[in-house]
Amino acid sequence: MLKAEKLLRFLVALTCVLFIVSIFCPFLQAQTGLIGIPERSPGPILLWSFRGTYEYWEKPGRGLVVEGWWFADYWYRVHDRGALGVWIGPLLIFMFEAQVFTALFAALAILRLKRSLLLLSTLLNVFTLFCMWFVSQALSNYYAKEFQAGFWITFLTPALFLTTILLSWWFRRKLTHL
Repeated sequence: MLKAEKLLRFLVALTCVLFIVSIFCPFLQAQTGLIGIPERSPGPILLWSFRGTYEYWEKPGRGLVVEGWWFADYWYRVHDRGALGVWIGPLLIFMFEAQVFTALFAALAILRLKRSLLLLSTLLNVFTLFCMWFVSQALSNYYAKEFQAGFWITFLTPALFLTTILLSWWFRRKLTHL
């Protein structure tokens, strides 16, 4: 059973690391169009759960300008934009909290290997994916959008969490039948 525990801990640790990497990668890129502002050429908006950046080319000759917003400033700016809906800011807050708790429960699962912690991590992970998808749907009416690495890595991690749950169940069942 010691080898099985090491394997399970490794899988949970790998999944946790992948999930943490996904948090720090943007999950969505929206292409904007700043019509009516001749001194700016529009660029992409990159979205995280806790951060947003906006790039544009300033004319004449100033070059690329990158504006960024973090945490409450970001959530308020997104929430304040009526076109995106009033639920986007709070949904990004819930998504960030779900990401933090997913990583926390996964880290605790590395130490304790409890299926309940793995199940909570999986459910919160799926909730995070739902939030990412919902934000993308809210933006799809106003901007061209494209999922980024943060979404795709997050999309893989529930399968790894579920694999770990099933393996822990299988190892426990195998051990009791010996």
